[in-house]
Amino acid sequence: MYQIKKVLGKNVRFYRKKRGFTQENLAEEMNVESGYVSKVERGIMNVRIEYVQKFAIALNVKASDLFKEVGDGE
Repeated sequence: MYQIKKVLGKNVRFYRKKRGFTQENLAEEMNVESGYVSKVERGIMNVRIEYVQKFAIALNVKASDLFKEVGDGE
């Protein structure tokens, strides 16, 4: 489980930066707190499936892309 959270967080950060979003921008798009986005990106927050879908929609990617090792997180 630990590894999945880390990969998800790394990819959320990668795609967020690729879109030119700050954590605050992404949080606003998803209607969540920016602290939630921060915790997800750091891989310390369990993410329910409906929020994986919200991340995917906000970042304009497939949900499955958030679990692939695609970005370096920076």
